[in-house]
Amino acid sequence: MYMEERLLNDNPIEIFNRLLGGKWKMHIFQELMSGPKRFGELKRSLGNITQKVLTDSLRQMEEDGLVVRKVFAETTLRVEYSLAPKAYGLSNCVRTIISNVYSFSSSRYSAETETSEKATFYSANSRIPLAKDYQARIKKAKEAIQEAEVIVIGTGSGINSASGIDFFSKKLSKKWFHDFQENTNFLTIDELIDKYSELRPDNINEYWFFWATLIKNACFDRQPTEAHLDLHKLIGEKSWLAITTNSDMQLEKSGFASQQIYSPLGTYRYLQCRFPCTHNACYQSYDLINDIFMKIDSGIKLTEANIPKCRRCGDFLVPNHFRTKTVSVAEPETYLNRDQFQKKISSMKNKRIVFLEIGCGFRLPNIIRYPFETYVESFDDARLIRINSIYPNITNKKIADKAYIFGEDIIQTLNDLL
Repeated sequence: MYMEERLLNDNPIEIFNRLLGGKWKMHIFQELMSGPKRFGELKRSLGNITQKVLTDSLRQMEEDGLVVRKVFAETTLRVEYSLAPKAYGLSNCVRTIISNVYSFSSSRYSAETETSEKATFYSANSRIPLAKDYQARIKKAKEAIQEAEVIVIGTGSGINSASGIDFFSKKLSKKWFHDFQENTNFLTIDELIDKYSELRPDNINEYWFFWATLIKNACFDRQPTEAHLDLHKLIGEKSWLAITTNSDMQLEKSGFASQQIYSPLGTYRYLQCRFPCTHNACYQSYDLINDIFMKIDSGIKLTEANIPKCRRCGDFLVPNHFRTKTVSVAEPETYLNRDQFQKKISSMKNKRIVFLEIGCGFRLPNIIRYPFETYVESFDDARLIRINSIYPNITNKKIADKAYIFGEDIIQTLNDLL
């Protein structure tokens, strides 16, 4: 009742400050945006937060309806924290804040260092001139890859943007959704995802037309990109493991086996229950998506009676993607799940390991970017190769001598590493 009264009477900015203000709440929220976390996982990811502050913050966020605490009836007590369904709407705001702040900081930094040699290296242009030490960095990165016993790959949206698939581009949105948006001001695909993040009785046709079109164009009808193919060639016969925040199956299409890939934000290859039921099932989406297209092309109006449903619980299916406002993203059995991925990483700590990170920015840095830096600091014989034409710089300065960073063009850098 307390928060309901505040929502009725307070200024929205004051409400936001109450919900996510202070030093740690926004960080906790950001961590939980990528999926449920145990208390220990949260504490490790957040760094120097004390146990008391984390406990108090989680308790307050639970009272305010942001967080759900789930206790598992197991021999060893296990507790997980996740975002409450109604809190997912705020995730759009948090992502926007993160992106805009880093874009502002990056452009300001570039302006202040315009006369220095680093200006071109840290510029946010898509084509960045090669820095003077580029070939030297390429040589060292090649040697690190050749000497590695295992390579952990991390890919984000930057690898797609470098290949012309930019969800923040109105040009791409016009190309894929021209008829759909002909009477609008052309939202970007990222904005359309927010608009159609929730399936409701009044938006069934628009919801499924958007998601079916997106999945068909971004996933099923799309060939593997040059960058992904070069990445596969670069790994060669090396032992590898992969984590990606992209849902488009580009890694699989390029030759990487899905059993070695962890997709914490889901994959367009599957649909799942809108609110995952106890069996946590996923359904192959290809035939279901094509069936939706056939209905739309035939002029059949989609209703609750003829859209995909779970065969067990009868609930509506939605894309297996963290932005569809589900309680959690189901983990398909054909991919690595979270526990398997973490155990595999832990088993590698004494190996010569290269963390190869490509195009991972600051929208959800806690999934790949920050953990990779932490692993490199913790593992004695680990190296980081970061390829990012917008945000190449390292947050953790302790690993400066163990990292090779490339702010140049992603496709060119991958090609030169070959």
